[in-house]
Amino acid sequence: IIGIVKVEGEKYMKLIKLLLCTFVLTVSIFSMPSTAVEAKVGGNVKVSQLPTAGPNITWTLNNGTLTISGSGEMSEYYSPQHYPWYDKRASINRVVINSGITNIPTYIFGNGAYPNLTSVSIPGTVKKIGSFAFHASGLKEVVIPNGVETLDESVFINCPNLTKVTIAPSVKAIGISAFEGCGNLQQVHIQDLRAWVNIKFGSFYSNPLEKGKKLYLNGSLVTRVDIPAGVTKIADFAFVNCDSIQVVNMPASVTEIGNHSFQNAAGLHTVNAGGVTSVGSYGFGGSGQLRNVTLSPNLSYIGEYGFAYTPISSIAIKRGIIDDYAFIGCGLLTTVNMGAGVNYIGQGAFENCAALLPPHGKSVYTGTQAQFNAIPKETGNDILNRAAFTYTGREAAATPYKAKETIKLGSYYQSNSTTKEPIEWIVLKREGRYALVVSKYILYVDRFNNSYDLYNYPTTTDWANTTMREKLNTTFYNEAFSAEDKKKIAQRSISISNNTRFGTAGGSASNDHVFLLSEEEVKNYFENDMERKAEATQYAIKKARSEYGEGPNEKGGSYYWLRNSGLTKMNKQYVHNSGMVDEIGMATTNTITGVRPALWIELYSAETVSKVEEFVTRLYQLCLNRNPDANGKAYWVNSLLNKEITAAGA
Repeated sequence: IIGIVKVEGEKYMKLIKLLLCTFVLTVSIFSMPSTAVEAKVGGNVKVSQLPTAGPNITWTLNNGTLTISGSGEMSEYYSPQHYPWYDKRASINRVVINSGITNIPTYIFGNGAYPNLTSVSIPGTVKKIGSFAFHASGLKEVVIPNGVETLDESVFINCPNLTKVTIAPSVKAIGISAFEGCGNLQQVHIQDLRAWVNIKFGSFYSNPLEKGKKLYLNGSLVTRVDIPAGVTKIADFAFVNCDSIQVVNMPASVTEIGNHSFQNAAGLHTVNAGGVTSVGSYGFGGSGQLRNVTLSPNLSYIGEYGFAYTPISSIAIKRGIIDDYAFIGCGLLTTVNMGAGVNYIGQGAFENCAALLPPHGKSVYTGTQAQFNAIPKETGNDILNRAAFTYTGREAAATPYKAKETIKLGSYYQSNSTTKEPIEWIVLKREGRYALVVSKYILYVDRFNNSYDLYNYPTTTDWANTTMREKLNTTFYNEAFSAEDKKKIAQRSISISNNTRFGTAGGSASNDHVFLLSEEEVKNYFENDMERKAEATQYAIKKARSEYGEGPNEKGGSYYWLRNSGLTKMNKQYVHNSGMVDEIGMATTNTITGVRPALWIELYSAETVSKVEEFVTRLYQLCLNRNPDANGKAYWVNSLLNKEITAAGA
């Protein structure tokens, strides 16, 4: 035993001596004076913490310049103090990130830890700059190079010295509050107008123009904006607070002005946009010089505060929605040419528009006075009852199952979980003897697909293989519809196209009775965000909160799923509670997104269609001495079924 103890004791003494030597060597290395520091694990951070900038990343600090080199992603620590150069932050006034690095992590130079950092050089290999990456830093000028695609939320928030920003054409999205609090920002530079009007800005403060106000295109101050051909929408917040632009010309391809697109554009006086059918909330609101506006004769939506407090004198809208406060404070508005297709006028839409009254007012309504009086009008529109309107219309024959009409079919829990109520469906499209309909309300909340991989990530899957599709065509189909109801529901081939923004593959088609709308359908059949919005039933709200601990909003719109893939197949697209389509999508296992079922319903029985076809065939034989061709037969059959013509008229 004594011998064993002696041997073990000698072994431990040798180990202790080795550890002491290692400690002395380590201290001496870190104590050596040097003008440059280089490390993969380093700086003066404790070795036990093992912080690195990334597995393939090195860095040097020399005369105030931090140079980061290597390849691939830098590590995400969500706090600046975990990066190896943190202890030397006071001496860092410039950061150079060399080509090969693919990201700038969240908070890496943020949290106000780098007030002396005045300059950063970003390579084109970087694809994404993380949230709060330069929050409250001392940066004076930022160039986002070609190659960067995403600036996350609050990237440059509260950078008081920032005066100039350059945004490359590759940038596709800028997150919420990215430039909030940059009070000294004076110039915003871009190289490609088409790319700029397609950026997805997350909020008012995402756009550097909110503070910068002056827009420069390839070095020249922009006073006239000529939108390139092929652009279809001016992005939300695209020119918010921009006071340098005076004239905007848009090609016929532009049909939509986004929310806040030209809000508070102080110098804007003329807009030529003959293709625009939809103006989003605050689209031109607060642009105090805007007098001359040309929009499409098919304009069908003007959002909240769309033209508020502008000096326009006339507007024409044939159908659709005039939302809350759309023209509030438009004191020079004398003429409103309103079509009989207008079906809603929001709260205070024409508040403080005294010029509509005699003797200045010269408005026209293309329907009857009875139709005008029947338009749902919220409070604050008394002036319309006293305005000088001329009524030019006459009553028209009703068309059954016309688009936007509401029908009832089936029943489901809505007010509570004990009593089923009739389901209301909105008609979106007529196609021969069929009509595409979608539920008026969000009927319940569910995951798109309840499936995870080994790493607890949502599995990538197509519509045809999802639990969402399975439940809609079994559980919901059987609970909501009787045997008689089911006779009216067609089983159709449902296709899924690629994501129109990111190109993510859509997947294989399936044969369904019940399905979700696609990205294209919600964009084509709803004319604007207001129409796309949907509220959840009380049953959907309470059931979601009971099952998942969260759920849809009590008031206003709520999220609902679409069947197309988002940025990846782990995501599916959805409609935001504002009515905006989110092509990026959210994880298929999300539990805050509702279900708005869609159906193809048969409007007429096969027997009825057969009789009408026989009538058309006899008509051709008697009048033209021949059998009808396929196109001619389809036209006359559909026209007769839809009562667009009568047998006598035929």
